[in-house]
Amino acid sequence: MHGVRACVFPMQTKTISESLLIAILTLGVFGIINTEMGVVGIIPQIAERFDVTVSTAGLCVSVFALAVSVAAPVLPLLFSGINRRTMMLAALFLFVSSNILSMVTDSFAVLLAARALPAFLHPVYVAMAFTLAAAATKDDPSRGIARVFVGVSAGMVLGVPTVSYTHLRAHETDQYLV
Repeated sequence: MHGVRACVFPMQTKTISESLLIAILTLGVFGIINTEMGVVGIIPQIAERFDVTVSTAGLCVSVFALAVSVAAPVLPLLFSGINRRTMMLAALFLFVSSNILSMVTDSFAVLLAARALPAFLHPVYVAMAFTLAAAATKDDPSRGIARVFVGVSAGMVLGVPTVSYTHLRAHETDQYLV
């Protein structure tokens, strides 16, 4: 199996296998798409928790989508000069932190901000993931891109049911704790 060297991750001296890199990128893209789409299944519960209408709770989806659409044409280019590993780890850290903040906040405004902030880095991470996948599979770049795209598809297909089920299970657990 061929290794991917520093040309993919500048300043990296170790070699990472192509399969491992593609799996990591796929999992990252899955998590990001899951963050985007997963909330759709719990909009009624968000409305109830924050005492807003369902249509107002739907802003959780709209704000995220708007931030992605504003950032997509510009930010991948602006961040292309930054070390890819650093940028991708920063994006994932922001996604995780924002998701945690979304879970614990009692303010709908904070929830919307926690949804919007990582959305700006969504196109940056995804663009870098596809670029790295293509570079990692030099013999057939489309193969690497297709494998990472599985994360996009899985995030869309599995995101809503996974988040809905997780929310349901967590809510049932909360009832037993009271």
